[in-house]
Amino acid sequence: MQIEEIFRLANLVVLFLTLIVASYTDVTQRKVYNWTTYPAAALGLALGYLAAGVGQAPSLAGPGVGLLDRLAGLGLGFGILFAFNRAHDARAVGVGDVKLMGAIGSLVGAYLTLWALFWGSLVGAVIAVWVLLGQGKLMRGVGRSLMAAVRLRRSSPPTKSPTPSGEEGAEGSEPETPPEQQRIPYGVALAFGTMVAWFLHAPSTGW
Repeated sequence: MQIEEIFRLANLVVLFLTLIVASYTDVTQRKVYNWTTYPAAALGLALGYLAAGVGQAPSLAGPGVGLLDRLAGLGLGFGILFAFNRAHDARAVGVGDVKLMGAIGSLVGAYLTLWALFWGSLVGAVIAVWVLLGQGKLMRGVGRSLMAAVRLRRSSPPTKSPTPSGEEGAEGSEPETPPEQQRIPYGVALAFGTMVAWFLHAPSTGW
């Protein structure tokens, strides 16, 4: 086994350990920790350099190699999810998820990072639907929309009715779901998306 192959094998071990640990903490503690993402990102850059040197950046002609490719992957993964985090509710994609995607990018390079984001978004959509179904919100929303369509008018705002304490409350309102229960474990989606991208698209990159 050549020294470059040893570094690639080490890279693969670090990648899957990172995905497993991040998924576990995301499910059990609702967090992806810096002690998972920062070392993984640093190791990804180091292993990329050790395996292929400075290498070359990715282009329209094909995937890149080496340190430049890993830096591009880190930038793409972190940058795209950071923009999504800024533009949407942080409960969907948290800061820990952003750092995790950056670490994944540094371990797989730019080409696989884009595929990991694609498959991860699909898995995330499935998880979001599953969470909404579990909370009963999806079917209630569909039911309200159908009732409004049947009545040929937009659903009117809920009327206010006094609560037992004398304060006004929304009629038929339901208790608010705690934020930690509303959050989608997007780190799990990214982990599954990365694994799918690896098995489907890694052969075309020479891995």
